[in-house]
This record gives sequence, structure tokens and C-alpha cells, in this order.
Amino acid sequence: MLQNKQKHHPMLWMLYVVTIFLSVQQIRCFLFSPNTLTQKYPPTSNNPPLLFPNPMINNIERKSVRTFASVPASTSEYSNENDISVSKRKSKLSVVAKWHANRRRAMIQKHPEIKDLENTRSLFITLPLLMIANTSLTLGSIVSGNLSIPLIVMMAFGVGSMFSLWQLQILHECLHGSMLGTGTKLHRKIHKLILFLGSFPSAFGYWLYLQYGHMSHHRSVGVHSLNDAFTSESMDLADGDVLFVNHRMDMKGESGPQINGVAISVGRFFYQFWKEGAHIRNALLFSTSFLLERCMLMYNDVVVAIMGKNFFFPNKPKEFHDHVSLYTRVGLSVRIVLCILAGTFVISNGGAPGDIVNTISLPLPSFLTNLIAPAISSTTPVTSSYPFLSNAISMTSFYWSWKPILFLMLSETLWSLPPHPACAMFITNHGSKYDDESEGNSNCQPSGSTYAGKLYSMFTLGTNYHVEHHDFPTMPLHQLGKLKDIAGPDFYGNGREIDDLGDIMKKAFAYPDFYACSNAGDLTDIKYADEN
Repeated sequence: MLQNKQKHHPMLWMLYVVTIFLSVQQIRCFLFSPNTLTQKYPPTSNNPPLLFPNPMINNIERKSVRTFASVPASTSEYSNENDISVSKRKSKLSVVAKWHANRRRAMIQKHPEIKDLENTRSLFITLPLLMIANTSLTLGSIVSGNLSIPLIVMMAFGVGSMFSLWQLQILHECLHGSMLGTGTKLHRKIHKLILFLGSFPSAFGYWLYLQYGHMSHHRSVGVHSLNDAFTSESMDLADGDVLFVNHRMDMKGESGPQINGVAISVGRFFYQFWKEGAHIRNALLFSTSFLLERCMLMYNDVVVAIMGKNFFFPNKPKEFHDHVSLYTRVGLSVRIVLCILAGTFVISNGGAPGDIVNTISLPLPSFLTNLIAPAISSTTPVTSSYPFLSNAISMTSFYWSWKPILFLMLSETLWSLPPHPACAMFITNHGSKYDDESEGNSNCQPSGSTYAGKLYSMFTLGTNYHVEHHDFPTMPLHQLGKLKDIAGPDFYGNGREIDDLGDIMKKAFAYPDFYACSNAGDLTDIKYADEN
């Protein structure tokens, strides 16, 4: 029988408040001219004012745990003051990018067999896994329509977060050419199509970051400020990772985005309340800011889909806004379909005699319905008229559920938040790690990997091998573990076998680093094979 419509959950009321808040910001962005939006602060101002100023905190200069030396001006070919074209940027590398390039050179000189690993491709591994991940996310979204909120959270924390992380890692693999072959005709022909279509289903998704923020991140990691990502006139986002690390690390430069000289960064606003040594407090602040910003981004996608422009990037060319608008419209359409399906799929007993049941029968294999039916309803499944089917799932028409959006949003975010195991590698992938803890040591490692066993590497699909990836960006994900084994402790791990994930998260939240050694003196020295 037709079910009554569900009442709005209290979490939805919170989303409505966020929607009203962001609507005000969108109107302000729309009314201000691009020149006003990109107004710079006077040289005497180190940090722009926050949207919600706190007089007790804003007058206190934040200090990091370690006293860092300023980066010498001669160590970088980038200049934050100059607007460099995309073509010129591609020929320039930040200090961190050069550091990784030097490591790659040193490793190949010492272990030439590494080149054989780099020349392989992962198509027959990653493409089936991408199909499994996206199919699972789709089915999970539909099933969530008849699950309770706690069950949705549990499902998203477990399989949902794993498949969402797989989606990110495989699309990332496609972007770098490791899936289809670096520089091959096949890669040039279809990698953008896979990157686009493979990004669904999602709540906000990874496409914007991968398409416009990741390759520039490899070239310019540790150089750009958060505001640079919003004010740049080029197609890329300067360094896409600043959009994430601003929630959890010290950063140099101006905050953003800015409206009439006021920074409205959710991440930087919550970060100002972090307290040194208070890992639980800081983890809660990080989780709150990350989830809140994701809700705002989901709403902003609707605005972009309707308006055809993302007003937080006022200086981007029209091509950028056209691409982003297309992505948001397709993504919104997919989510609407999932919300309809999630609201209409119910397990039904066919109704009592005389009842009017407006249903559409969807035949499914008995093993599948037996698997998902207990999680959806305790009612008796429908007996199918098909000889090879014992059950069927019915669709009740004209029904709606918001739960797929909740499931997809949680699947995309929970793996980044404590206490999820994948959070350990996410929050430490670009910290400021020193060779030793002795005073005066200025050598800093700007990238980090997390080694927690083979099961952890399978769960994260190799995302935990972050230093290895920056050293060899085009190496397939299934070869990164072999790379670590070949290069040995001289380059990776320092003899570590298993990292304590809980300890990693505790230290990262208690004593946040600067992003990618951006405020350190020198990067760790690299000795070449032909040097004494």
C-alpha cells in the first residue's frame, strides 16, 4: 500500500538553516563586482578579517608547535605577487615539486628497475573496481530510502566510505594516465569522459578538484594561499589541496574566498578555535567545519546548476563556468533520480484484498532480494511470477526520500574524519615532517605516507602511499607498494612496518603542522647516486 510521507528529520532543519545562510552569501557575491571581490589587503595586513570575528582570538597571533624559519625568497620560482599563465606554470615547479623530482631521479639512478613499474597500466584492475564502486554507491543510495538514520550512518562509515574513496582514487588514476597509459592515444581520447561520468553518483563529488585542482597541486604544492584558488584567472585552482588543508593546518597567505575584504572561509573560521594539545577538541572542530562546508557546497551546486556560474570564482573564464555548470546539472539530475527511486522502492506484501496499490514490479534475482530485504523491511517479500525468481521488489509511485543525499554526503566525508581509519592518511599527506626532533634541524619532508599493513592499503586502494605517488605521479596504484619495497628505507618508511593510526590522528590534531613545509627553512637533502 501507499505509505505516508515521512516527517522531516531534525538534521534537515539544520540543512535548511545552512541553505538560508549560504543564500545570503550568494546574493552578496552576485551583487558585488569582480573587482570588489578580488580586492587585496594592504601590505600591512597579514590576515583578512573573518566573517565571524572573535575579539579574544583575532588579536592573538597563532603560533605553530615548532618555530619555523621563513622560506628564503630564492628557494621558489613561483611568485604569489605575479599572475603566471597556465603555459608558464607548467614549466615552473615549486620547491616541493622539485624535491619530489629529485627523489625520483635519485631512486631511478639507484634502482633502474623502477622504470618498469612506471611503464605499466592499471586499466584491467581499476575499471572493474570503478564499476563496482559506483554500482555499490547507487544501490546503497536506493536502499537508504527505507533505512533509519543510524543505519545509514553505519553503512556510509563502512562500505560507503570505502567505495567513495575508491571512486576518488580510480578517477585520480585516470587523470594521471596510469589507468589508460600515460600519453597514449586511448588516454587522450577518453580519459576526460571517464573522469566525468565516473564521478557519479556523488553528493558534491571529486570532479572539480581532480579536473582543475589536482595537476596544478603537483606543480605548485606548498606555494599558493587559500585565496589564490578563488582569485586566479586561469582554468586551474592554483593548488587544489588548499581547499582541504585549510580546515586542519597552518597556512601562509590570505584566506579566502573574500567578499568586500572579508574572508568567509568555513575552515579557517573553525581553525582559529583550535587549541594546542587538545586533540579531541580540535578533531571535533575539524569534523564540524568539514561537514558544514560540504553541506554548503552541495547547496552551491544547485545555485551553479540554475545560474550557470560559480560566483565564488569570479575571475575564471567562461569555459570554466560552462564545464562546472554542466557537471552540477548532471549531478543534480542523478541525485533527483536516486531520491525518487529511494522513496519508491519498498518491500510489499501486495496489500490486503480491496486495497489500491500503485506499484511497479521490479524483478530481481532471489539471492539479491534475500540479501537486502531484511535491511529494508520485516514484511513478507512479494512472490514473483518468474520461474527463476523467488522475490521481487515493488515501487510505490510518487514518493520521495532525501536519504540518498545523506548517504552520499556521509560516504564522501566520513573517510576524511576521525575516527575513520582512512582519516590518518588524509590529514597527514602534506604535513611538515622532520628528519629528527633535535633543535635547530631545518630539514623538512613535505609529504607523508601511512603504512598500516596490506589490508589498509587495499581498503584505501593505495591512497596511503602519498609520498610514493608524488615521487612517481604516473605509476599505477597497484605498483606503489612494490616501489616502496624496492626503494627501501633509504627513501620510504625509515624502517617502519606498521603505523599506529590512532597515534597519527592524535598527534595531527593536537599539534597541527604547516602545510607542506611552507614555513620551513629547507627540505630534506637528497643525495644522488653519483655523489659521494
